[in-house]
Amino acid sequence: MQEINELLFDGTNEEFSHIIESYKLLLYSVVYAASVYTDADDIVQETFIYAYYHWGTLRKKENLSSWLCAIAKNKAAHTVKTTRKTLSLDAVENRVRISSPESAFLQQERRQEIREKIRELPEKYRDILMLYYFAEMKISAIAEFLEISESNVKFRLYEGRKKLKKELLSLMVEEKKQVKEKDISAKIEHELQRVVGARLAYQRGDANAICDVLIEQFKDIDLNTLSKDELCLMVEVYHQKFVTNRHMESREKNIVYLEKSVELAEISRDELLMQECYKTYANYLGGLGRHKESIEYFEKALAIAKKLGESPLIAELHYWLGAGYLYTNKENRDIFRAKAYFEKAVCDKDALLKSNHGKYIYTLAYSAFAAMSRVKDLMKLDGVHSTSPNIIKTERGLELQMHQGFHAENFRTYLMFDVIAHITHISPFLSNDIYEGYQFHTNTSTRSKVPVRSRYEVVSMKERVESPAGIFDDCLHIRYTDQTEDEINFSYVGTRDIYYAPNVGLVQIHFKSLNDWAYSVRLMRYEVIPVENGDLCDRYLPLTIGNVWYYDPYRADGTRFDQTDYENRFEVVAHRKNDIAALHWLPTPISKIASKCENAIITSIAHSGWICKKDQF
Repeated sequence: MQEINELLFDGTNEEFSHIIESYKLLLYSVVYAASVYTDADDIVQETFIYAYYHWGTLRKKENLSSWLCAIAKNKAAHTVKTTRKTLSLDAVENRVRISSPESAFLQQERRQEIREKIRELPEKYRDILMLYYFAEMKISAIAEFLEISESNVKFRLYEGRKKLKKELLSLMVEEKKQVKEKDISAKIEHELQRVVGARLAYQRGDANAICDVLIEQFKDIDLNTLSKDELCLMVEVYHQKFVTNRHMESREKNIVYLEKSVELAEISRDELLMQECYKTYANYLGGLGRHKESIEYFEKALAIAKKLGESPLIAELHYWLGAGYLYTNKENRDIFRAKAYFEKAVCDKDALLKSNHGKYIYTLAYSAFAAMSRVKDLMKLDGVHSTSPNIIKTERGLELQMHQGFHAENFRTYLMFDVIAHITHISPFLSNDIYEGYQFHTNTSTRSKVPVRSRYEVVSMKERVESPAGIFDDCLHIRYTDQTEDEINFSYVGTRDIYYAPNVGLVQIHFKSLNDWAYSVRLMRYEVIPVENGDLCDRYLPLTIGNVWYYDPYRADGTRFDQTDYENRFEVVAHRKNDIAALHWLPTPISKIASKCENAIITSIAHSGWICKKDQF
């Protein structure tokens, strides 16, 4: 074991790994001597985690070994109290007589026997044997460590050896060899990877439990004594706890983990870390309706991004600030500043389109800017709809991948404007397998716990449809029919008749709710380039970049809603390939299918809608 003056820890992971390698045999010897074997790996790992986060409490570095051993003993004692299994000495001796070295299973069983045999030794012999054989300590070092004479150490070592058969002693040496090969530091880092893996596998309970064990190590720590690496690792733990826990607790409760992340990041003074924590915290504050605070933290993140010269992140923050100034309450709303921020984000198009995430942000920014730039008088703006519905093409067909964005002020026309929500009501909403008469049943989204049963039916593939944009032949007519017994859903579900024109796309929607509320959405004009060499999905919904569609809502009697002036515009902005992060927004079954598609394509659509008072023109 190395001398302590060679192991002066200043907070880096590399140096702490050095300490782990130097002391892990000692800690295993302490844990084994305490009669804990099955959980030895966990106890040693927890000991080092605890030491990592409580390093500032170690006043004298020369006491490191004693300090680590005390931690390990406490954790081992707790384990012994909660789970204690014994094996009789007779059973051990009988099994050891059976020699079959060719069997790995039996070899493992024999190792367990030596552990049990050692457990039955008096404690004074256990300590000596473990320190000598596992920790590889010299007799003089053991005497100093246990505060007894060297002659006493030799005597106990001699007596302990007599009580162990040579075969058992050799197995103990084998055990030491295996322990030496264990990478404890990698296991500590691996815990966070386990959290992410469990969360992505929708095993939130497991992920939460791992985070709780790690957070337990942070109690009673003087944060000002921690190094930057330590603080960064703590931030990651709290962030993973937040992400894991957001579907298990209320937003108001869960935000405490983000607040802790921000606090730790500010103490670390790591600008990249602070920037990321500010952005995440600001987004969450906005979701809680705390818009003024949200804007404040977005501004903080933007200041750092400008200092570091990170163009894509600057553009992203410009978008979020634009949304913040538009979506906030009337006291803080600043329409002109919002438009200016959206424009700044759109101007960074080249930087954003280099990555999948950047394409997503650009689509959102472009959607918002397109809506506001087409309004003649922003002072008379009564409502804005800026969303980015994303459509993914899988082996099943076309699915809705996610639908992010915002709608500000006038909410009453939201459903009428959102044609994507109608056509993607059932997944897949288009596939290459459909034919006249094709149908299936499925459960769809609901505003209550009572299920909505929906039927998908291909009524015709040869219909003639007339809309303000023209007369279209050979249209695909799909009908969704919903059934539910819950009156809460009666206004939102019912019957949808959807019409697609070949090489044009969606041309008309008729909707009648279960409580007889009805309206339609019709294609007003379009600019579409068909997909070359496309399949059936491409034929009925060509998603070439630059394709644009404009829609208007109509009453059940066929008259246009004319109390306001408005525009409802959809444009294909970008394609993203192999966007693994985005696939996790899909429901689990769809996500599993999509993740198997090596060339899965996600189409980003900018939905720009605005409403103004009639007297504008």
